[in-house]
Amino acid sequence: MGGRCRESWYERFLQPCLVELLGSALFIFIGCLSVIENGPDTGLLQPALAHGLALGLIIATLGNISGGHFNPAVSLAAMLIGGLNLVMLLPYWISQLCGGLIGAALAKFACL
Repeated sequence: MGGRCRESWYERFLQPCLVELLGSALFIFIGCLSVIENGPDTGLLQPALAHGLALGLIIATLGNISGGHFNPAVSLAAMLIGGLNLVMLLPYWISQLCGGLIGAALAKFACL
C-alpha cells in the first residue's frame, strides 16, 4: 500500500516537474545552438524553424505527462483558466527556469 502512495506522488508531482525541466532545457539548448553559428547568409528562417520544430517535437513527446507548457507564462495562463492548480504553479516555474538555465549552460559548453 505504501508503494502506491509513493507512485501516485511521483506521477502527480515529481514526474511533471522533471518533464518540464527536461523539456525547457532541450528547447533552450536547441534554440541557442540554432543562433550561435548564424552566419550573415542564413537569415532568420533557420533559427525560427529550429525553435518551432524543437518546441513541436518536445510537446508531442513530453506534453502528455506535464501538459507541455515549457514556459512560465503558459503555465500561468493554464492556471488562470483552470488547467493547472495553484499548488503546481510554483514547482512548474522553478522547473522551467532551472531547465532554461541548464539548456543555456549546455549550449555554451557545447560551443567552447
